[in-house]
Amino acid sequence: MKVVEHKSKWGLLCLLILVGMTAWIKHKSSISVSSGASAARSIPKFFVTEVKMDRFNSQGKLQSHLNADSLTNYGSDTILVRPELTLKNRSSTSTNVGADEATLLSKDLIELRGNVSFKKNDSDGKSKIAFSSSSALVDLKSDTVITENLTSTSFGEGNGKSVGAKFYNSTGILKLTSRVSMHYTNRTKD
Repeated sequence: MKVVEHKSKWGLLCLLILVGMTAWIKHKSSISVSSGASAARSIPKFFVTEVKMDRFNSQGKLQSHLNADSLTNYGSDTILVRPELTLKNRSSTSTNVGADEATLLSKDLIELRGNVSFKKNDSDGKSKIAFSSSSALVDLKSDTVITENLTSTSFGEGNGKSVGAKFYNSTGILKLTSRVSMHYTNRTKD
């Protein structure tokens, strides 16, 4: 009888170890992106979850708001997992940019990678312009979002594709760089 109790305690201990290892592997895989960029880094200096950061201009007005699932600092690199960046401009409109992963290249540059989504909203919060790409660069100093990759774009009654795009947040202008193909549907109201 004591042998059976002893084996069940060891079985329970093994089960707890297995559950712990599985949770650790799941967590580790959730913070790495398929690009493999995170795997080559050394041990992090610090790790923060549920990141919320605000950036203000010289007049004290909100310029951008950043949310991310986590932030990991490796000394020379700072990686954000599932960042969502909201850029504000002079009018009451906002621009939302999100991705699977981002690297803070400097205080003004953010490199986005994996499922980059971009949406420019009007003052009512409705999507005015949207595009998606595999990567993009956000320059907070010049208030631009830039990609050199294939993009899918939608706006009002149209949609299309291009290779490369540059969005100027201060003016709301989206410049499609090359190999642009657009489809516009003029819908009349009955």
